[in-house]
Amino acid sequence: MRGAVAGVLLLGACARLELAEGFDFDPDGLTRGAVDVERGTLTWVGEARDDIQVDAVSWGAGPSRKAAARRESGNLYEVEVVEETLSLSATSAKAAAGVDFDVFSPAALSVDAVITRGGVLLERLDGQHTVEAERVDAVALGGDLTAVATLLGVDLDLRPGETCLISVDATGGATLRLPRFGAYDLVVETDLDAPTDVADIGFDEVTLEPGVVRAWRSPGTCVIRVVVRTGGAFTLVAAEP
Repeated sequence: MRGAVAGVLLLGACARLELAEGFDFDPDGLTRGAVDVERGTLTWVGEARDDIQVDAVSWGAGPSRKAAARRESGNLYEVEVVEETLSLSATSAKAAAGVDFDVFSPAALSVDAVITRGGVLLERLDGQHTVEAERVDAVALGGDLTAVATLLGVDLDLRPGETCLISVDATGGATLRLPRFGAYDLVVETDLDAPTDVADIGFDEVTLEPGVVRAWRSPGTCVIRVVVRTGGAFTLVAAEP
């Protein structure tokens, strides 16, 4: 464990108290991250490194420093290794308070995360990932993915293999970024009048109908299913190299 640091930010007429704490782990034998956060954010970045670094920031906000401190005091969190899993969890007893986790690890890790109120960003990881949060973002994410966004949609820059299984359920719109010329079997369901914008990324066939997008390229071994709810827009673009 690295040292804890406290800080107070004054934001106009409001105050925000932050207590930061760092943890370091040996990644040998770890294959998975399990995250359960009531209120906050998760950012998990895969890098070329031989350790795992976790930064936890417990915060509270209020009209005064005292109010911010009182709200922060209702946060509880744990960071621990359980067998092959790095487990992160946090609860918040007060409103306007939460815990943010930033994790830096080797890329070959699968992440299962639930953030009840907040967002998730996964970057440059390669595994089998399952995520539920108000907002889900991904950058150069490899492997399989099941993503549920409950409020603010998704923006997913994916690097799937020739064979993949990707499932997305998004409230608030969905942007999907995929490499060109993948062996995709893509089906998107939206509201009948929802806007859709589908770029040509090398499909053999594309069918656009009210409420449904179908696109396929032989041999169709990378299966992608997307549901966009409550009138949200769907956009498909080519991922940057």
